Amino acid sequence: MKGKSAARDAAYYIEKHLAALPAAQRGTLAELAALHERYRRRARLSAAMTAEAYVVQMVVDSLKLNELLPPAQGERLADVGAGGGYPGLPLAIARPDLRVTLVEPAPRKAEYLRLAAAALGLANVAVEQEAAAALPSGGFDVACAKALAKPAVALTILLRLVRAGGRVVLFAGEVDADELGAAAAAAGARLEAPVEYRLPGLARPRYLIAIAREVSRET
Repeated sequence: MKGKSAARDAAYYIEKHLAALPAAQRGTLAELAALHERYRRRARLSAAMTAEAYVVQMVVDSLKLNELLPPAQGERLADVGAGGGYPGLPLAIARPDLRVTLVEPAPRKAEYLRLAAAALGLANVAVEQEAAAALPSGGFDVACAKALAKPAVALTILLRLVRAGGRVVLFAGEVDADELGAAAAAAGARLEAPVEYRLPGLARPRYLIAIAREVSRET
């Protein structure tokens, strides 16, 4: 993406890959693309990308999580290690019923996230410039991460943030079900069947890994 053409170029691929979204949401996603490009270097958000690569790898990939989220008004979602705001910002745009908290300790990125949420008018977004360990336990219905750490490590970081009965959802390029299942069981949680999907133009599959925090460990 380049300069002033970022929103226009992104809008073309958003229309191509996300035509089912309402026009207003597609327009906001294009504005997000322009903000990302404008602040990409300054806030160290990502490497340079073509408009289609950005839309597919950052936006379409982020919105895959929507398939696992219930249509519950006011569901509290934490995007931990949010970086440039993925998946949290696209989800907040597509799901205004969600209450999204972007958790990002890096000052430059956190400042950008606040700016982006304000510029896009996302009243359902809050930014916490903290490490996950500084947040209170059990404060969210869902905690997710796109690039925080390896799945088994990310699981241990995120699980304490969700309420009993809540879920951790991780994005991954591969799944070690035995390792993840053992880590989940040791933490009083249950590994759900991973959801495999493919992004347009990319051959290798990706996975959404959901881990449910048990209501009680008692039998």
